[in-house]
Amino acid sequence: MIRSTYLVTRRDYLGYVSAWGFWLGLLFTPVILAVFILAPTFAQNAQPTRYFTIIEQGTEFTDALRAELSDSDSVMARAMLDPMAAIEDRDSEKIVAFDAAIAEGASVTEAFEQAGGNPEMLPRQDYVEVEPPVRTSEALAPYIAGETLIDTSEGPQPLFAAFLVNETSGEIEYWSENLQAQSLISAAQQAEQDLQLDRALAEVNVSRDE
Repeated sequence: MIRSTYLVTRRDYLGYVSAWGFWLGLLFTPVILAVFILAPTFAQNAQPTRYFTIIEQGTEFTDALRAELSDSDSVMARAMLDPMAAIEDRDSEKIVAFDAAIAEGASVTEAFEQAGGNPEMLPRQDYVEVEPPVRTSEALAPYIAGETLIDTSEGPQPLFAAFLVNETSGEIEYWSENLQAQSLISAAQQAEQDLQLDRALAEVNVSRDE
C-alpha cells in the first residue's frame, strides 16, 4: 500500500514539474511581482507634479498632513526595498535599516538610500506642498482657477489644490478644480481624524500610546 502511494505520488510530481506551465510560472513570478511593485512608480512619474498649499494660522493641520503623506511614501519605499517581506508583513534587514533611519529623522529618500535602495527608483512625489502664495480666500481664487501661476523649481506652475483652515472654528476647506484627487483628500481626512483623536485624548490626559 505504501509502495503504491509512493509510486502514484512520484508519478504526479514528475508530471507536474515536467509541464512547461510549471517552469514558465516559476520563471515569470519574479517578473510579475516586479511589475506590480514598480507599476505605481511608472504611473506616478508619468503624471505632472501637482502642487498644493495649506493656509493656516498655526501648524497643527499642516504637520498632521505632512506626517500622513510621509507615512504613505514610507509604505511604498518599504515595499520596494523588500517586496516579499512587505507582502508577508515581516521585517527584513533592509526594512529594519529603513525604519531605523526614519526614526533618526531621515527623509524617506535618505532612509531608502541608507537601507541599500536606489533613490532614483522611488516614485516621484504625487503631490508637492508649496508655501501659500496668498493668505486669504479672495486672493486665492485666481490661483485655483489657473489664472495666476506659482513659482516652483520647474518654473511657473498652476496650483492644483489648497487647504484653508478656519482660525476660529478649525473647519478645513478643500479648494481645487479637480475633486478626483482621492489620495490627497484621503490623506487630509486621515490627518484631521488623527487631530480629533489627539484632542479627545488630551482632554482626559491620555496619550495616544496608552
